[in-house]
Amino acid sequence: MVTEHPAKRWKFAALTAPMILSVHVAAAQVQTGSPFSPASDRQSDLRAQEPASRDPRNETPPDFTRLIEETQEELTRRPNDADLRFRLAFALEQRGDIDRAMQEYRTLIELAPGHVWARNNLGVLHAKRGEYDEAIGRFGEALFRDPQHETARLNSALMFLKIGDTDAALRQFRLLLKINPKHVEGLTGFGRLLLDQGDLDGSLVQFREAVAIDPQSATAYWFLGKAHMKKGEVHEAVSAYRRAVQLRPQEAALRYEFALALEADGRRPDAVREMRRVLDLPPMPVGNGTSRSLAEAALRRWRAAP
Repeated sequence: MVTEHPAKRWKFAALTAPMILSVHVAAAQVQTGSPFSPASDRQSDLRAQEPASRDPRNETPPDFTRLIEETQEELTRRPNDADLRFRLAFALEQRGDIDRAMQEYRTLIELAPGHVWARNNLGVLHAKRGEYDEAIGRFGEALFRDPQHETARLNSALMFLKIGDTDAALRQFRLLLKINPKHVEGLTGFGRLLLDQGDLDGSLVQFREAVAIDPQSATAYWFLGKAHMKKGEVHEAVSAYRRAVQLRPQEAALRYEFALALEADGRRPDAVREMRRVLDLPPMPVGNGTSRSLAEAALRRWRAAP
């Protein structure tokens, strides 16, 4: 873990769609659409996040261009300041200048080889670009320097899950939950792995534990609904999906699955209404197009006009 400035003043952002990756951030939290997703790719819904003593809902999202300019100016006076270099790399990433952000993280690693967060965040950016071997390598470097680093451990697990190495992913999840048995993203990711392997009861244990620890985790409720559906426990699935939809109302894929659960529960009118809500959702950067097509097909199948 780095020194006082990033560790105490900045928070983490978990990133979610076919996987979750987490980064150490300066002043913002980014969030997406489907249950798990790579890199700094919680592309939609950028929200300011300040220390806990302040209410982030009352804050204005940071002006990253201005932050970059100010940080670059400070670096002319203090070129070896690791915290400044980290802040610049993160701000460049948030502005979408990924190549420069990666270069700044590399420069920071040369300047401060023990900077675990720089290695973690660089791994996240490699993952975002589909460079999975490089991402796994960077997370491994971070863990070599700090085996107790929860975020790098989570990212390593989810990266292995992404490439289909379930044995390696399983080892990483178990190590993470040994470090922190109440790690919500770890519980959810481990549960997802068990779900994919057909261990429905085992996955339900993980998802229930996750929502008990964090009742605001839409992802954990989403997968709890999936697990109940696979087990044929439709009523329980409806309940879990409903809570997930309350927490993430703009997520088309989630609403689509909720509608299917309502239909399976014998509640066709409610299912039709939910499918129509999928069609009413505003366009998103990724993900909603497929759900819209599926919703339209379901409504035609049910002989209900879209």
